[in-house]
Amino acid sequence: MDKVLLFRRLGLRLAVVLVIPVFLVWTPLGFGADQPSTPSPALAPARPRSLDLATCRSLALEHQPSLTAYRASLEATALKGQALDNLGIAGLIAHDLPLRKQQSQLGLEIAQARVRQAEQEAIYAVTRNYLVLLYARQQQNLLDKAVENLKDLRETVKQIVDDGLRKDVTTRDLERLNVLLLLAEGHREEATSGQERAQAALREAMGFGGDFSFEIVGRVLPSPNNQFAKQQIVDLALSRRAELTQATDAAAVFALEIKAQATSRPGRQQKRASRASIRLLHACPGCRGENAQSH
Repeated sequence: MDKVLLFRRLGLRLAVVLVIPVFLVWTPLGFGADQPSTPSPALAPARPRSLDLATCRSLALEHQPSLTAYRASLEATALKGQALDNLGIAGLIAHDLPLRKQQSQLGLEIAQARVRQAEQEAIYAVTRNYLVLLYARQQQNLLDKAVENLKDLRETVKQIVDDGLRKDVTTRDLERLNVLLLLAEGHREEATSGQERAQAALREAMGFGGDFSFEIVGRVLPSPNNQFAKQQIVDLALSRRAELTQATDAAAVFALEIKAQATSRPGRQQKRASRASIRLLHACPGCRGENAQSH
């Protein structure tokens, strides 16, 4: 009986192995081939995002590539300073180590000031292009109304000339209106082109590519009522310009380098001075005149 059951099981397994490939061959594309493929629904175009000035500024601070690079440089500078602080017994050998730590701290302040400067420049670029876009939009709205008014006036004058209702209104007046209408339409096209350029500049200032679709909130330029005296403006510039911090800290780094050279052996003074100058120029882009033309 055991042999009979064994042969039956082997026969059943053999039948399964032989029959299943036959069914797969009969089906051209396997199971489910007869089922029609459902077409994927068409992707609806994304609606443009509505952005105000504050949102544009925050997006620029998050997505501007230059800011990302400066922040990464700041992190690297901080890590270098931590590594220098962890040198415990190295001060017994390198007598200028305390001065190098001070220089490292100043280099960190310079890197932080460079990040602040880049943030200020990004905010300024976004604000300027946002206001330019508002101005171009306001111009276009004004020219649209002017074109419509000129068209209505032209139709009225044409009706008067055709019916001969007034002798002081002639075809010359109609020709003048046609010229004015052509000029207004030309200025409207310029305003449309200027709006497109301003929107592209704002998109670039925020750090996005051409596939980023957005619309700004508002139709007219704001009317600020803030009033400042000359000295207030000077004080704000002195307290907020990060370039001043970079220049001041750079001068302090050079002064510390002079002290550090005094603690070194004469044969190594020139090499260390040159290496320190190179490190300083890399840490402080404003010290080598990088932004001289922009300011």
